[in-house]
Amino acid sequence: MMKKGWWVLVGLLLVSGAPRVGADPADDLFRQGKQALDQEKYDDAIQAFTDYLKLRPQDSDAYVNRGIAYRHLDRFDLAIVDYGHAVEISPKDPDIYYDRGLAYRHLKRPDDALKDYTTCIELDPKYVDAYVSRGLIYEDQKDWKSALQDERAALQVDPTNYNATFDAAIAERHLQDYDAALRDYTACITVHPEDPDSYVNRGLVYEDVHQDKAAENDYNKALSLNPTDGDALYDRGTLYRRLGRFQAALDDLTRYIEQQPKDPDGYTARAKVYESMGDNDKAQADKAAAAKL
Repeated sequence: MMKKGWWVLVGLLLVSGAPRVGADPADDLFRQGKQALDQEKYDDAIQAFTDYLKLRPQDSDAYVNRGIAYRHLDRFDLAIVDYGHAVEISPKDPDIYYDRGLAYRHLKRPDDALKDYTTCIELDPKYVDAYVSRGLIYEDQKDWKSALQDERAALQVDPTNYNATFDAAIAERHLQDYDAALRDYTACITVHPEDPDSYVNRGLVYEDVHQDKAAENDYNKALSLNPTDGDALYDRGTLYRRLGRFQAALDDLTRYIEQQPKDPDGYTARAKVYESMGDNDKAQADKAAAAKL
């Protein structure tokens, strides 16, 4: 089961909250809003920036910061409205387009997200996070060539960027460039050897190239780092079934189902193990359970 990564690209582009020269109520409100954001008191931040904008309605930074607070509360529609106001005031600021792109992606509006990430890149061709985020949209759309192109563009700017390297490997595997995928997952492991995700994904590539022992070793390593890693359990379980190690496969897939009881893939995979073991009653029961989900 392909890992998307331990990282989550949230784009916390907190705009500078340095007070303006000369203390006045507006400055105090802006500082209060920034402090509330830093303390993750998002409702308080929204109120402070709302009061501030009554006094200084043409400050794009305040709209952006209030938009960030809305995003943290999953109020993405309101965040997009605020980013829209910010764009009207500061149409050449790439950060605004990037952050609005994140909100569009959360709302499953990929075309709008792509447009904003592209504008961000046009304004700042070295904006690494925009390439990475646009690449993720292409991954969602199974456009692996475009995804890889963006991740490699990010790596041209920042050759050690972990997220771009990880996502490039995902695209490379789907494009069957297995040597490149192995190289990039190994690079990720070198940088973050404590992260199980790269081991799980590299294990899948090893299976693709028929290096089953190497795949098993990677799944084992992932589970030594996180004994409850569901993807490692699932992938090792399906590997064991293919290798004819049915009891080991059954143990892994049962543990996976205990963690993910609403995932039909777990039941379907375990049903195949039961069929291989000649236990058709249990196989049918798992197929029925999968069909209900």
